[in-house]
Amino acid sequence: MSTMPLLSVVLSVKNGARFLRSSLHSAFAQTYRPFEVIVVDGQSTDGSRDIVLEFSQARWVAQRDTGLPAANNLGIREARGEFIAFLEHDDLWDPQKTDKQVRRLAQDPRLQFSVTYFRYFLEPGHRLPSCFNPALLERDLPGRILSTLVVRRSFFKTHGLFDTKYQCGADNDWFARAKDAKAGYDLLPEALVFKRIHDRNLTHTSPVSNRELLQVMRKSIHRMKGLSQ
Repeated sequence: MSTMPLLSVVLSVKNGARFLRSSLHSAFAQTYRPFEVIVVDGQSTDGSRDIVLEFSQARWVAQRDTGLPAANNLGIREARGEFIAFLEHDDLWDPQKTDKQVRRLAQDPRLQFSVTYFRYFLEPGHRLPSCFNPALLERDLPGRILSTLVVRRSFFKTHGLFDTKYQCGADNDWFARAKDAKAGYDLLPEALVFKRIHDRNLTHTSPVSNRELLQVMRKSIHRMKGLSQ
């Protein structure tokens, strides 16, 4: 049996101790082997580092600058694997998520990355925010979001890292650039990521997030116009 390639799991956190332990458990419960887990800590003051140190196989990396895009870029640079996955500190993975994705990518060299469907769930003891559509809790959704992504490390060299100018929209920008470059990708038609709804994670409803999303869309349109000329 041939040796499977190393997978690097990048988890970026800043003051996420409340949910970090459960996310790390879901990372280490993956059936895929071999893999490494890199936790990039953005100067947490809530004990997040102590939680990471409970997991002897996790590699803790201190982030000197600020921002989630910069943290993920640091994780990419620290990664040793041929493939890289990203797990947000308050999300959970199905145990077979990375196994299914890496094997799919390994079988087809034309594919640069893989994403999956995901499902929202409400954290016990929390109310649904008024801006959140409760119908979204009832169905699986296609996920071009960070926690569904497994990507060839080599693709970052040709396609670029996450744009640190964005506060909230760096992943949207990255996926838009990949789409405009017509990168081959695979969408697994099952929910393998579970996104927790709680009182601090709905940044996508903020004015900054909405403004950055419009910027991403405008840049994508300009890129496509340039390609068509």
